[in-house]
Amino acid sequence: MSEPLIELKGVTAGYERSPVIEDVDLVMPRGEFLGLVGPNGGGKSTLLRVVLGLLAPWRGSVRLLGRNPRRSRRRVGYVPQYARFSRDFPISVREVVETGRLGRTRGMLGYRAEDRQAAERALSMVELDALAARPIGNLSGGQFQRALIARALACEPELLILDEPTANVDPRAETHLFELLRRLNGYMGIIVVSHDVAFVTRYVHRVACLNRTLVCHTAETLTAEVMENLYGHPINAVQHASEL
Repeated sequence: MSEPLIELKGVTAGYERSPVIEDVDLVMPRGEFLGLVGPNGGGKSTLLRVVLGLLAPWRGSVRLLGRNPRRSRRRVGYVPQYARFSRDFPISVREVVETGRLGRTRGMLGYRAEDRQAAERALSMVELDALAARPIGNLSGGQFQRALIARALACEPELLILDEPTANVDPRAETHLFELLRRLNGYMGIIVVSHDVAFVTRYVHRVACLNRTLVCHTAETLTAEVMENLYGHPINAVQHASEL
């Protein structure tokens, strides 16, 4: 039996003297598509930092791809909610995607042929190869998000983590992005952080509900009562309609 992608046992973590997540247990098998939901301040970002080895837990154990997270995180692709560069910066889509190889290439010596090949494969996977030479600032919101996913894929990850990937796209682009993630899930495990609970449950295998403590549900058992208990108030489902 293969090692799980993630294994957390009794994890408590926080900042200074304030715990943010407490006694969290989570086993994520290979090939899973996991949704992570919860209110703002509920600990989602803290949990991701613990998983990636960026924050040491106060108690409990953390394994990422069967090892200490700091030794495994280069095998994880990460798509942040907000890109940390200006879209006005004069750089092409291909050049953005190639930066996903920085953890695997030779640093100041430049990209190798295998780095460029990995970037081209990533562009093809997200169907942006025809736009590779276009300035990044000329992309639509959905195209830009796919470029960020391609950058994460360029490191050839075993696990892909996305933080609110559809926060700044329209409903049609949101559907396209999740269909893309569904296809990518055939090659890697995926965690997606989302506030759009009704939408994300169409695609994921399980939903991890986090508000200081964590409970996992299948999409079928994620009832309105469960969500009201998680968020502390009723959650309205939003119907997404798009012409594909």
